[in-house]
This record gives sequence, C-alpha cells and structure tokens, in this order.
Amino acid sequence: MGKLTSSIFGEKPKSPKPLAGAQFQPFTYKSLAGTATGKRDDDKFTFAQNLSPELQELYGASLAQAQPFLSQYLQKHKHL
Repeated sequence: MGKLTSSIFGEKPKSPKPLAGAQFQPFTYKSLAGTATGKRDDDKFTFAQNLSPELQELYGASLAQAQPFLSQYLQKHKHL
C-alpha cells in the first residue's frame, strides 16, 4: 500500500533541520493587556503572565456573573 499512496500523494516531505545556532532567548513582552515573560532555568522553560489590573477586575466580574450558570451546567452534566 505504501507504493500506492506515494504514487497518489507523492513522497512524504522530509522534516526541516533546525537552524544552526538557533537557541531560546529569555523575553519580556508588555502590552495593554499585561506582561508576559519567558525564562530558561537549566533545561526548563518557564512562562508567566500577569494581566493588567483592569483586565483582572473584568475577569473577576464576568466569572462572578457566569458562576451560577456554570454550576447549573455542571450539576446537569455530572456524568461527563
């Protein structure tokens, strides 16, 4: 079947090789929505974000409004 599929779809493309010298660089990104940072600790990568106080307040208010509906939904769909 391998010859059949390769004759129809062509050869499977080869994976690209990584760029020489490419490596992770720590970053910090700031915007109106907040701040995002990426750090490398040995072999780990740590990502963190902080929302602006205005967005945190909006998130909290919307979650408080949605909570009763979410609770009702979860009660009706316990088996999921």
